[in-house]
Amino acid sequence: MFVTPKQMLDIENLSEEQGVSKAALMENAGGAVCLFIMQEIYPNLDLSDGICILVGSGNNGGDGLAAAHCLAETGLPVHVLMTDGNPKTELAVGWYEKVKSTPEIHLLAGNIALSEIYQIIAGSPLIIDCIFGTGYDAKKPAPPHIQMLLDFVKKSSAVKIAVDIPSLADAFSGEYDIGINYSYTLSLGFDKIGVSQPPLSGFAGEIKTLDIGIPESALPETNAGIETLKWSAENIFTDRKPDSHKGDFGRVLIIAGSSRYSGAAHFAAAAAIRSGAGLVTLASTKEVCDRLASAIPELMYMPLPADKNGTIGISAVKELSSVIEKYDVVAFGCGIGESPAASDIAEMIIKGKTAVKIFDADGIKALLPIIELLSKSIGEIIITPHAGELAALYNTTIAEADKNRLQYARSFAFEHAVTVIAKGVPNVISDKNGGAKLLYAGNPGLSRGGSGDCLTGIIAGLAANRMTVFSAHAETADSLRLAIDAVGLHGAAADIAADKKTVHCMSVSDVINSIPEVIKGC
Repeated sequence: MFVTPKQMLDIENLSEEQGVSKAALMENAGGAVCLFIMQEIYPNLDLSDGICILVGSGNNGGDGLAAAHCLAETGLPVHVLMTDGNPKTELAVGWYEKVKSTPEIHLLAGNIALSEIYQIIAGSPLIIDCIFGTGYDAKKPAPPHIQMLLDFVKKSSAVKIAVDIPSLADAFSGEYDIGINYSYTLSLGFDKIGVSQPPLSGFAGEIKTLDIGIPESALPETNAGIETLKWSAENIFTDRKPDSHKGDFGRVLIIAGSSRYSGAAHFAAAAAIRSGAGLVTLASTKEVCDRLASAIPELMYMPLPADKNGTIGISAVKELSSVIEKYDVVAFGCGIGESPAASDIAEMIIKGKTAVKIFDADGIKALLPIIELLSKSIGEIIITPHAGELAALYNTTIAEADKNRLQYARSFAFEHAVTVIAKGVPNVISDKNGGAKLLYAGNPGLSRGGSGDCLTGIIAGLAANRMTVFSAHAETADSLRLAIDAVGLHGAAADIAADKKTVHCMSVSDVINSIPEVIKGC
């Protein structure tokens, strides 16, 4: 299970209330680090030249001091390098005093010559990083002396271990630009969410979670609801009864496309069909419907009036309002461009009784003027923003939205009672309870136009297959599970396409055509 830094702090506070003090947790952390080294590192690495522990002035440094004291008791030589002077927290000060009075520990503090620092780092076969913990703000520039010190560490050939999280990394977002390749990150109590996200996930090494004695009673109220999933196609579909008919597998309406983006409508509709929907209707401009009629004969078409720019015109709202209640699933936004009717159509969908409502692309941006309506909607709403669309929802930069996808996805889902699929690596899937699932799915071959439209169609098709629960608004109507299965199926189909065509040459159509192979292979 992953936790955020704030949630870990809550867990520690609850632990203290339940009788396991923070001082005990720090002592346990030092002992757990020591035990890991003695069991996993020492049997395979000559440590006779000494273990170098880099200790900061906070509680992460206190964990390092506790570990140093424990390691010294085993008889191993230990070098402790204080990187920021004397400790500044009460817990760390206590361990500093114990280390100072332990003659077996070589303590380097105060004004230390660079040559001596370099000599210790260069000569140590094992370096343990306890400089900064989960409270570090990666938005701030790194202190120059710490940057220089870590540059020494980066060049060392030693085995490198980070305690709780690598220094200068953001424990929430995974932001990290130092580039040290750690062999292990030893998570204290629970894994921090940042180590699961790039770029940090590429540098943190093997993640080992150490038990530091947190009582189980401290967990339920602070469970972050964040976990990394491994997806399987098993049970994605139920068996079809011999006497079933097309109406048993849902009626899907896809409102998509414009003169410039007819391909978006094509991909969404084709993916919905491949994902098992019983009936799929495409509502788009007459131009788009005419283009696709021969390409996808399985579709039903609803031509809509267009404006002068080839997007769905404002008069289409009335036409859609007269038929929309006939559908179990509505997907809106793929390739609609800057349609003048977008927000009116979005409002109509939100206020309608359709069981599952999916918003993608410009359909997400159409929500901005009416965003307060989301939480009042009947039925399940799923939105699928990439970083640009997430940025529009939060009126921020794309870079900021991408860096904070987890936080933004969770907040938006909770505040507006919707399910959010924040597309990226990993995909962040969050539900109205504010939990989040991280799903690594697919490959770089999905980095091409139309991939998101394909995902929207897959969500619609899978939702249509589950109409027996969604249309009845039953407790088993799990939109989070629906989103997870759609992302997983999309990624698995992309992997098959990449295997056949390579990530460079695969197309969105290859992904859609690979969907049956995923299902057949499960």
